[in-house]
Amino acid sequence: RGRARPASSLRRPKALLQLSAATSSESASQSLPGQGEEHLFGSIFVGVPRQEFLVAFDTASGNLILPSRLCQSSPCLSHRTYDGALSGTAKDIGRIDEMDRTFNAKEPRETVRLNVGSGKVVGQLRSDRLCLGEEDNLCAQTGFIEATEMSEEPFGFLPYDGILGLGMPGGSLDKHFNFLGNLAEAGVMELDRYAVWLALPGDGEDSEITFGALDDARVASDNVIWQKVVRPETGVWQLPLSDVVVDGQDQKICEDAPCWAAFDTGTTVIGGPRAIIEPLVLRLEISKDCSNYRSLPMIGFVLGDHVFNLEPADYVKTTSAGCFHQFAVVDLPPPRGPLLLLGEPFLRRFYTVFDRPTLKIGLSVARHKAGQAQEKELAAKFITKRQAPAPTDD
Repeated sequence: RGRARPASSLRRPKALLQLSAATSSESASQSLPGQGEEHLFGSIFVGVPRQEFLVAFDTASGNLILPSRLCQSSPCLSHRTYDGALSGTAKDIGRIDEMDRTFNAKEPRETVRLNVGSGKVVGQLRSDRLCLGEEDNLCAQTGFIEATEMSEEPFGFLPYDGILGLGMPGGSLDKHFNFLGNLAEAGVMELDRYAVWLALPGDGEDSEITFGALDDARVASDNVIWQKVVRPETGVWQLPLSDVVVDGQDQKICEDAPCWAAFDTGTTVIGGPRAIIEPLVLRLEISKDCSNYRSLPMIGFVLGDHVFNLEPADYVKTTSAGCFHQFAVVDLPPPRGPLLLLGEPFLRRFYTVFDRPTLKIGLSVARHKAGQAQEKELAAKFITKRQAPAPTDD
């Protein structure tokens, strides 16, 4: 896990890096039945000399969080911790509004408190050299939160040390804390974009994040469909959602208020407001004993002029204990919410590209080992052109 495969650039030595990211299932007490906490994570390197950490790659947040050696919370003690005293490139940040001022050790530093999912983090601000991969070609000095307190839930259950946010600058404490923005300013990537491919169990390989380009070998569609991001000031990669389609029928969920859909590697399910999720689950009527599994419908998300469809195998987890839907109520307050969170069920089906210069998201059917012989048929099945509504008689 965390294996890096750098590829040479055709132009000056900018970098393209394919980072294999492990997925691990851990049960946490807040998980719904059949919804294990699957985490997409890999290695990063901080400081000089390097300190290696396993981090979750989170497309819906914008900060790096690492446990501090000064942290005495049990989640910190059970993970690798960051020691700024060992790094020749570390710099204390006393206050977020005084980034350039040098603070001495006796001056009080600003304390940051963050809600992270179901947990809480308390920490101080630090800046250090952050690198992706084992070579020195994808590095940038970046601010981060050095956690001095971490709640037991969920951090005590996690198989990785910290979280690396891959969101836009609006989701970061300050632009210096946005790692991808710092890489862009340094000009080290061939293209300022990254792409996510999540493996299925039958693929026999790790999931993958590609920085600097997209990987054509992961694309099963004839082309990538690009759409413009909305509300970038929230820091979340999101698109306007027109509706949800069940078995070819519009559910008209966005008639009373606009809807937005976020692409979130940090969410293991399809999450969303209660007003959307509960009627959808009732409409599907998924039997726990799997008796109606074969007759369950396709579900489609209308993004732009295309419908991106999921089949039952995508949104239902089958286990020895029965069949369990992969939907969860997540009521995010404004200004970020309400949002429909297209998490791992969606991201496994669709290869997703996040392009910073154009602020666009690219979507295609993901290539998996199962179904390669019928790729064209699968592409036509999972991405359909939105049909214009039929004219009505006056």
